[in-house]
Amino acid sequence: MQFGFVQPKALTGSATGEIVGTAVLARTYVGGQGGVTLPNAGVAGASIAGPVSQPWVALSDLGSNDQMVYLARGGTDGRFDITHVPAGDYQLTLWDGPQETILDSFNVTVPSGQRVDVGTKPLVGWFAEVKGSVFIDRNANGKRDPGEVGVPQFPVVLKERDNSLMDQGTNLVTTDVNGNYDIKEGYPLAKWLVLEAFNTRYKTTGITYQADNQPGPTTLLGAAVDVNVLPIIGLSGTVDWGVQTYQGAETGGNRRYGHLRHHPQRARPAYSVTEDYQPGIPNVTVHLYAVARDDNGDPIRNPDGSLQRGPELKRRLHVRDLAARARLHRPAFQRPAARRPVGPARLRPRRQPAVRGVADDGLPGGAQRHHAGQLRADRERQLRVRRLQPQPLSAG
Repeated sequence: MQFGFVQPKALTGSATGEIVGTAVLARTYVGGQGGVTLPNAGVAGASIAGPVSQPWVALSDLGSNDQMVYLARGGTDGRFDITHVPAGDYQLTLWDGPQETILDSFNVTVPSGQRVDVGTKPLVGWFAEVKGSVFIDRNANGKRDPGEVGVPQFPVVLKERDNSLMDQGTNLVTTDVNGNYDIKEGYPLAKWLVLEAFNTRYKTTGITYQADNQPGPTTLLGAAVDVNVLPIIGLSGTVDWGVQTYQGAETGGNRRYGHLRHHPQRARPAYSVTEDYQPGIPNVTVHLYAVARDDNGDPIRNPDGSLQRGPELKRRLHVRDLAARARLHRPAFQRPAARRPVGPARLRPRRQPAVRGVADDGLPGGAQRHHAGQLRADRERQLRVRRLQPQPLSAG
């Protein structure tokens, strides 16, 4: 027995039998009525979404131990034509190249010298598909009107409801040169996910969406960058995002004390660990504010739970300085004691405890912080290691 990739194989000889047909993509609905019925799946209410481009077509001879006698790809219109087929009973198998649909197989009987048309053979999807476009919405109506150009290289992602990237199926795509995107393998199925189209250079004006079984599109205006979606096996939907560039002093509301928020729903810097990207915009100036505190030195919080802002600090930091601060402000780590070899003793400096006072970086707990450069210098001084020379033993 041999294993590996099967090479395309053509039928040759003098036989004049022929098998023709077309592979199409079908959208199925549970409990559907009317529409196309799929006899092999027992599903009613299916709709045809279009041809399966270049389907794989395999023909096996049932009278010769199910041996495969033909393998080739169909056309971009889903049509296939198998010629030189001898009379007999066969099994015809269809599937798509990316394997995003469920393989289908059925029996075909070819009388001597006859042409058999198997008709339209629907394949149903394994995943849920979300497609659409991101475009410059000049009139801010949330619809892509004629002449409105697409935005290339715009990220569109599927996320969990905790805002982390979905770890299965297709979780991230970018738009093409025309602003179009296509998430072909949305997963998991029957679980609410978040579809997000967000870029720090653009604000959303509105979205237009339409599901497979929706008679017409629906437009919603607003600055939303997240949309709830429920992936269902074999179904799809379209979501178009209208955007505009920020003008003048517009910020989009992405402000938070002591932290440059790279996501509109991110409220605390600690949550940034769930993301694998940052804006990457150079020379961004960040205004830092002290945290308002009560008589006990504890932070004062607003009714919504956010920290109350105090006076602005008399200095400014760029994003690169904030990154340095984040590295220096990591929690202290106490290493376990290790057995040292006999020899000169090594002294390890102790970390200085945090000083109770006003925090200028918005972190709760009141740990007083200094300028990033001063902290770096202090840290280097603390980490100097002094070696003690061994003392000679006195003669007894």
